[in-house]
Amino acid sequence: TAPAVVVPPPLVDAAGGTRLRITGEGFIPTTTAACAFDGGTTLTPATVESMTVLWCLAPDTGRSSEGCEGQALEVQLAPGLVSRNAVPLRRVPTPAVLGVHPPQGYHTDRPWVTLTGYGFLAVPTLACAFVSPEGVIPVQGPSDVQSVGPAEMRCRQPVTPGPRRAPSHVKVSIDGQVFSQTQQPYAIVGPAVALDAEPRAMTLRAARRVPLGSLVVYSVDAAGNRILNFDDGVDTVVPTLSFSGGGDPEPPGLLVAGTSVLQQGRAHVHNVTVVAPAVGDYVLRLATTRYGTARVAVRVLAGLPTRLAIVNQPSASTNNRDDLDVQPVLVLLDSA
Repeated sequence: TAPAVVVPPPLVDAAGGTRLRITGEGFIPTTTAACAFDGGTTLTPATVESMTVLWCLAPDTGRSSEGCEGQALEVQLAPGLVSRNAVPLRRVPTPAVLGVHPPQGYHTDRPWVTLTGYGFLAVPTLACAFVSPEGVIPVQGPSDVQSVGPAEMRCRQPVTPGPRRAPSHVKVSIDGQVFSQTQQPYAIVGPAVALDAEPRAMTLRAARRVPLGSLVVYSVDAAGNRILNFDDGVDTVVPTLSFSGGGDPEPPGLLVAGTSVLQQGRAHVHNVTVVAPAVGDYVLRLATTRYGTARVAVRVLAGLPTRLAIVNQPSASTNNRDDLDVQPVLVLLDSA
């Protein structure tokens, strides 16, 4: 058979799936064409493109090559007729991304993103991919991907038309085709357009004074990403409480101590107390002048009992023999 030469990549991921372009001479279209890996012990079907080019997929071996030389790749055009060129092909383990810094970037910028993990190699096919529900954006080449060491590399974030929705993450490939399976989050964000709150729902026990605890308000972009330091404005967060159904009696009052300020995309609201709320469902609105309102669903349950009360007064008179015409009814009340 004809001599075979592997053109990029000269290495493949041990997990399999790398598409290889093999060049040589005398490649005749046939249904028996195959690539012989690992010294001919593993065959995969090949597609003959022309007399000088054929393609095949590297199989999954579950192990990487020993040493740096790799293992022999041969071409078979008919059963038993295998080349003897011993073209070296190196199998490398799938890399893993364990850390990303910074965790987000603005969609019109091209910042360098530092990735830490293991299995990174300084090869021309080294690549990154920025993944989100909108799709995958691969980046490759020395102007966009730089190897720092086996446990660190840098990728340049691509420019996108706008923010990208979560879940979004960045992946790495050594051969430029098979990417890491780890999913370390990385967000591509845009300008702030709305507010979000955490938590979005809470349950309280009624009492004379009920602190709402710690709430955090975030400015978010059109994709729902919290943009944090990319929001350079300052605003005041104003809380209000109403019944969730609407059209109900006056809701309980709020005691607000101090002012909550939205700055660098975040505001901690921890100074709000509800005054003697009745059992029921409410909506807490946290409003700013720039980004509208974030809503938190608040459910109030009965609190701890603190006293007895008569809800049904007994008869005003008795003959001291028979039961009262109207029996009294006692209930337990909480402090609200």
